[in-house]
Amino acid sequence: KSREKEPGFPVLYAPPDGIGPAQAKYILSESVDRTTYVATLMHAAEKGAVDLSRGANDSWTITDKAGPQGWAGLDAVTTDAAHILGGPGSSFTASKSDVSAGQRLKSELERFEKSVENWGKSSGNMVRSGLGGVGGLLVLAGFGLMLVCVIWNPFSMSAVGLIPGGFAVAGVSLMATGSGSSRTRAGRDLWSRVGGFRRMLATPSSKQRFDFSGRKELYTAYIPWAVAFECADEWAQKYRVEVGEEPPVPQYFAGAYAGTNTADYVSSMVSDFDSTVDSAISSYNATQSS
Repeated sequence: KSREKEPGFPVLYAPPDGIGPAQAKYILSESVDRTTYVATLMHAAEKGAVDLSRGANDSWTITDKAGPQGWAGLDAVTTDAAHILGGPGSSFTASKSDVSAGQRLKSELERFEKSVENWGKSSGNMVRSGLGGVGGLLVLAGFGLMLVCVIWNPFSMSAVGLIPGGFAVAGVSLMATGSGSSRTRAGRDLWSRVGGFRRMLATPSSKQRFDFSGRKELYTAYIPWAVAFECADEWAQKYRVEVGEEPPVPQYFAGAYAGTNTADYVSSMVSDFDSTVDSAISSYNATQSS
């Protein structure tokens, strides 16, 4: 009940319609993280909804670019990310030592994760299955009973501990992320298509080519997806091999990495933004601890 057999991943050259990078990452791995949140903001920027700009002292500013029209047509999770802004034309700035920004980001990340989970259920792609959270508790109970049998030896036969211990070892997958849910038939179909798209982004050109002629703009359009799938470096290398030049810098970086002659700006941007978010949240958590 805690395991799902992977479907086939036929190579796809475009992402499935109607979803964004966050839903794709969730349907693929049943988890999202801060990098997925960064990918979602990059997706919104790619679609013209926001601008992302890097300021002094590693601060980052997210600015609404086109009001409601800019968010129109985006998927539900990406649209919900607009909650961090105050409305049309507003902006949000975070720096590493900004306590108030850390509090806001912590709240927004929690909201983001819940938004993705809610989408999985409401879209009919995910359902609860197996033992849910109880499975993890039973595994812990199994380990606990094994220790009781080994230490106190209640029946003067410590080998009895092998019974709960065997259950705990065999059932450890019940503690894994996503063990309490499973994909529906529609979810498995989407899983297959998402996996096929990731396969195209991540597979070296020697094995799976992508014809960039006449559609070089798709490189930057797919960067948020590659970031969510954790294969941005592979996608950049694919462009280098196929086109014979360095990949272009997305226009939504607002000059922060423009002028570079290497695709390392993608990894740098994600790392810089993630570092700012992590430090701001840590600054807020430190005030709560004190």
